[in-house]
Amino acid sequence: MAYKFSKGNREFGDIMFEDDSDTGIDFEANTVKIETGGSERVIVNNTGVGVGGTPSTNLHVKGDDARIRIDGDTDSHPGLELSENGTRKWIVYNNYSNDNLTFKTNSDIRMSIGQDGNVGIGTTSPGTNLDISSTTTEEPVCSLTNINADNKPASIQFYKDSESAADDDGLGSIEFYGRNAAGAKMKFASIDAYSSDVTIDDEAGEVVFSAMIGGRLGNSSLTECMVFGMEDTAAGQRGFALQINRQEAADIDFIVRGNTIANLFRTRCENDQVGIGGGPDANINAIFQVVGTTYASLPAPRMTTTQRNSLSNLAGGCMIYNITTNKLQCYNGSSWQDCF
Repeated sequence: MAYKFSKGNREFGDIMFEDDSDTGIDFEANTVKIETGGSERVIVNNTGVGVGGTPSTNLHVKGDDARIRIDGDTDSHPGLELSENGTRKWIVYNNYSNDNLTFKTNSDIRMSIGQDGNVGIGTTSPGTNLDISSTTTEEPVCSLTNINADNKPASIQFYKDSESAADDDGLGSIEFYGRNAAGAKMKFASIDAYSSDVTIDDEAGEVVFSAMIGGRLGNSSLTECMVFGMEDTAAGQRGFALQINRQEAADIDFIVRGNTIANLFRTRCENDQVGIGGGPDANINAIFQVVGTTYASLPAPRMTTTQRNSLSNLAGGCMIYNITTNKLQCYNGSSWQDCF
């Protein structure tokens, strides 16, 4: 193989193959070009090295589907290292033990992407699409920050993109897991959203709050504790409702706590009872009870005789306290009668 030097029309000499004028090294002012097949493959200038074109940075690879291939030996860790003044800061490499794409900082693994596409932050074995793990107290933490000047918040969006949408489709779920005393992983609570009605211009949804119910019943199970949204009734009429104990679980109560009274309002679902001022007594066969020793009770609205006489659509058993006559009165279906 022979080479020749020639000035030609260039300022400096070139190196060419004697029998292949399309292959050679072209020297120009502050530039060296390597050519094959009549095309410039590598260009070196004061900016950097360009592969497939003129560089605009230290190393610039151009072309259709331009790629850089790093091919390591068997059981090796091919990758890239990013350093600052000789100190390694970042490593991106293939972990041959599990073939994960692994990201390191300060020699610690921060993120792994598995061959199945699962992404792990703080774990090298992600079991879900995004698996975040930490051994640090009060971590992991996900933070969404909106710094715009408008009044629009940051948001999390759940989208059920189905071509065959139907009533009661599950739209999204937030699940809360922990371990029980035996160390078994358990789902203790969840928040789930559904499309109650997907009819055009009549759409409706609901959100369900569920929790593990154990305690007196002795059979822990995930139960719908509270639901707000559309309620379908047997008559086909719907209404927007807040429901407690929709699944009729026997041990779910609704409690409103007061300033000095622990059970200002309380239901006892297993006995179909409601109490004001305290929990209703299960031994008393009354659906509604007023409990307490420090407050009186007004069993009926207070009004004058004139106001009473303006009432309409009455049913037998209706009661009022007549402040004109100072009498508790009851409607017997046709007239008002004093109760005492």
